[in-house]
Amino acid sequence: MAAENSAPIITVKRAWSRTDPALVDRFRGAPSGNVSDSANRGHSLDPVIKPVTPEFRFCGTALPLDCGHHDNLTFWAALERVQPGDVMMVATGQHRDCAVIGDLICSFARNRGAAAVVTDGMVRDVEALGEIGLPIFAAGVRPSGPDKLGPGSVGLPVWIGGQRIEAGDIVVGDRDGVVIVPQSMAPEAADRLDQIAAKEAGMEADGKAGKLYPGNIDSFLGGVVIHEVD
Repeated sequence: MAAENSAPIITVKRAWSRTDPALVDRFRGAPSGNVSDSANRGHSLDPVIKPVTPEFRFCGTALPLDCGHHDNLTFWAALERVQPGDVMMVATGQHRDCAVIGDLICSFARNRGAAAVVTDGMVRDVEALGEIGLPIFAAGVRPSGPDKLGPGSVGLPVWIGGQRIEAGDIVVGDRDGVVIVPQSMAPEAADRLDQIAAKEAGMEADGKAGKLYPGNIDSFLGGVVIHEVD
């Protein structure tokens, strides 16, 4: 009994709902800035979390993991829960003393169909990670490795980069960073994203045409009082 009680404990949520793939696809290819604007101009992760691999553009659904400090046992336990299109969101409590992710573990995440791996912790094996073909985002790089002691959780809400992340949320990443779109607001955000894309396409065309102002400038400057001073 004593040996059983001392075994590592990983708490795993039995099931959760992933966002409808058709809805996820409406965010695919959109710049993270537009996605953030569609989600009420927020929900972006702390800018310290950056891509560390040549592959940096992704869109998928969140699979939250809480690995705790100096540990990645939960990541290994989570692999069998990964479905194609999942983004493994690895919370470490912003731990900086060692890497929680390396090339070996990420190669299995890729094989499971993961769309990306994002962590508020450290990674290592950067050259090898770049050969895997999987977007990896992290707060930094450090060669020291983690323990495999637990405890941890899979599928339960986590906090990463100042944002609460639940299983099934939409996650979009590119060179500008990572944005979370909660499932509850995804349909409305998708509609706003279409409007934002159309608006920006017109402004981009005006810029390329050499115009001095976008044609829709009155939509945000109309009625503004300009107070000139010496």
